[in-house]
Amino acid sequence: MYEGDTSKGELEIGQVSSMIKDVLPVSEIFTNLIEEYKQTKNKMQINLDLFG
Repeated sequence: MYEGDTSKGELEIGQVSSMIKDVLPVSEIFTNLIEEYKQTKNKMQINLDLFG
């Protein structure tokens, strides 16, 4: 894996698959992502207003 040999080397994937709780449509994933972005942006702006 570390040397780039994917045919003979070990390729570690799937360790976080146990954390998947839902299988969602792509449109819902993007909607959630955009909403989380907006919430984070608003929190950052509030902090800038208070401490900036």
